[in-house]
Amino acid sequence: MFVNIESCKIVADLRGELIEFLGATNLDAAGLTFGNVYLVTLRGIGTQRGNHYHKLSQEIFCLLQGSANFTFKNQLTGECKEFILSADGSEYFKISIDCNVLHTITAASDFVLVACFSSAVYNPQNEDKYSE
Repeated sequence: MFVNIESCKIVADLRGELIEFLGATNLDAAGLTFGNVYLVTLRGIGTQRGNHYHKLSQEIFCLLQGSANFTFKNQLTGECKEFILSADGSEYFKISIDCNVLHTITAASDFVLVACFSSAVYNPQNEDKYSE
């Protein structure tokens, strides 16, 4: 499966929530190495980030604040998937994508915050980033 979406584990008490987005067991089970973790913001409805794919790295996204449309296209098969998510504090989702999956995040609220894990360390001299 080129895109997988699942609920994040939440541990809540009177102070707030602990949201398990990513752990060593997740990486080991998927055969992934640790690359980078980014916090990505989008400001303004309709603002887009991404619209590219990676040949060497896999990514995992978690919407932390706002509402967004996540679109994905497998570059090898042409298959497409779309998820419209809102981070309302009751449930959080992580979306895992394989290599060669075009991904675009479009803001559906004025402010969007997304955590993004990449299995590869960013190298500006050799970017693993391709447009369709």
